[in-house]
Amino acid sequence: MLKLKSLLFIFIIALSTKAFAGPYGVNFGLGIPYLTQLGVNYVDLANNFSAEARLNFFTVSVGIASVRLTKPEINAKWHPFQGAFFVGMGWGIQYATATATEPNTRAGIKYSVVSDTVTTTLGWLWGLSEPGFYGGFDFSYQNPYNVRTVIDSDVPVNDDTYNDAKDAGEKFGSLGLPLFTLIRVGYLF
Repeated sequence: MLKLKSLLFIFIIALSTKAFAGPYGVNFGLGIPYLTQLGVNYVDLANNFSAEARLNFFTVSVGIASVRLTKPEINAKWHPFQGAFFVGMGWGIQYATATATEPNTRAGIKYSVVSDTVTTTLGWLWGLSEPGFYGGFDFSYQNPYNVRTVIDSDVPVNDDTYNDAKDAGEKFGSLGLPLFTLIRVGYLF
């Protein structure tokens, strides 16, 4: 988490200098697997480069169990033709958390898998050349590394079960994921 805070601090300081005098904006996206995506972005005046800090999340609950997938990230995008098309790269931290609580005994388990991610992106954003509304979509591939698993349980878990669950979590956390932003809508000030 400290790495992410440090990078966001550098990102904000860099954007506040005169070298980054372009428009700034906010955006909202809908995608798969991250259903909700909220971001702030910067576009340079020549429309060659844009940057974004974004929070992606998805939550689902079924019965006594819930799963939450969250990924704060920062992205840099290059617009090679000074238009809508871009290629980009980002860095983030993915948090996947599953919880379950037995209603009668209130005994519960929380299973978390955390991994750093590098994301490559290809997409289109129309309307970035001037302040106002813009929209677009993108396709990405998320490559995780440095996977950590934490299991907290109120019920006794034997060593074999714990190790199997930890191994399964690390296998899940190491899977690369395709990401789709089906629609992104934003406003540049």
